[in-house]
Amino acid sequence: MAIDAPGVSPTVDRESGRFRRNVWLTWLLLFALLGVAFHGLHLDFSYVGQKLPFLLGLRLAPDGFIQGAALTILVTVCSMFFALLVALITALGRLSRIRSPSPSPRFTPRCSAVRR
Repeated sequence: MAIDAPGVSPTVDRESGRFRRNVWLTWLLLFALLGVAFHGLHLDFSYVGQKLPFLLGLRLAPDGFIQGAALTILVTVCSMFFALLVALITALGRLSRIRSPSPSPRFTPRCSAVRR
């Protein structure tokens, strides 16, 4: 027998149970739709199994280059490194007491709209 916590009404507990049920039903529906979509594609799982080592990056391409998930992870790590480098340089520039020179008036953009 469950002991009710003080200050918690049974309606809150009932709504919490309803919310959890709806979350599980939503996930079940999403997985069912995903299964129907895969079934509708008529995938050849033997062919996918044959190419899986290449897709996962466990084997190299005929020219010796990595491919599949390993290549994706390598590109992601490289792009994150360069983004972090640019962000660090930008942050250090913002913290610097040295001010960049003001642009000359000939290089400042002008508004092309004519005021009347």
